[in-house]
Amino acid sequence: MKKKAKLSIHFKKLSHS
Repeated sequence: MKKKAKLSIHFKKLSHS
């Protein structure tokens, strides 16, 4: 997994909030 993957997770977390 690269940095992009981490960003994707971060965005998903924000969307979940």
